[in-house]
Amino acid sequence: MNTLKLFTFALAVPLLCSCQRAPDQEHSEAEIRAAIQNWVAVFDAEDLDGVLASYSQDLILSYPGEEDMATPQRFRDLYEGAFAREGGHYTFTADIEEVGIYGHLAFARVIWTLTWHPDDAPPHAARVERALEIWRNEEDGVWRLYRWMGYPIAESP
Repeated sequence: MNTLKLFTFALAVPLLCSCQRAPDQEHSEAEIRAAIQNWVAVFDAEDLDGVLASYSQDLILSYPGEEDMATPQRFRDLYEGAFAREGGHYTFTADIEEVGIYGHLAFARVIWTLTWHPDDAPPHAARVERALEIWRNEEDGVWRLYRWMGYPIAESP
C-alpha cells in the first residue's frame, strides 16, 4: 500500500510542477484591456507587425457569411490590403463592454467601429460590429487573441 502511494506521488509531482501557474485575474483583465487598445493604436498607425503580434498562431476569426480565417498569411494579406487602400485610410475604435478571466483563457465582449477617412470628405463609420473574443495566456505569459466571432449590429455610434 505504501509503495502504491509513493508511486502515485512520484508520478503526480512532475505533472503538478510542469503546469503553468494561472495568471492573476485583476492584472490579467487590465492586460487584456490594454492589449485591445494597443491593437487599435497599431492598426491606426498601420503597423502590420504590431497588429499581428496580438494574435495567437492558431487564431480563428469567424464572421457571418464568410469563411473562417485561420492562417497567419490570410491575416497579413487582409491588413496589407486595408493599409494600401488609396483615397483615404481606416481607423478602429473599441468599446470594451466586459472582460472575464478563467485561468489561462479569457473572454472580451467588444463593440468595434471601423471608420473610413476619405481624403476628400468627412469620415464615416464603415462597419460597426459586436465581437466575442477569446484570449489565451500563452507560454510566454502574454495574452493573445485566440478566437474571435463578430457580427454586424444595426445601430451606428
